[in-house]
Amino acid sequence: MKVKEPEVGPAYPTEAIHRVMAGARRPMNRCFEKHKGDPPSTGAMLRFTIATDGSVKKAEFFRVDEVVKPTPLQDCLLMLVRGLTFPAPSGGPLTITYPMSSDPT
Repeated sequence: MKVKEPEVGPAYPTEAIHRVMAGARRPMNRCFEKHKGDPPSTGAMLRFTIATDGSVKKAEFFRVDEVVKPTPLQDCLLMLVRGLTFPAPSGGPLTITYPMSSDPT
């Protein structure tokens, strides 16, 4: 799984995103193990919205501003992300672009 720096809105700590996502690494790795024979979805990135209570309101994979139909691996990852809780953003819902490739390398 490749991870780069997420795109985070104003006044929201990138470290908070990293901390929550790092806490989900084991279940995410189980998704990769379960779907390791599946073809990769090249170039798709993760985008999710954190609601004012810190819950994940929406999560999807996209490529160049177009939502992609999720592969079974991406479905597994999306289900995990939708269950995460982040620190509540102070200025309303916040959309995060998390450059996590669903390719295992």
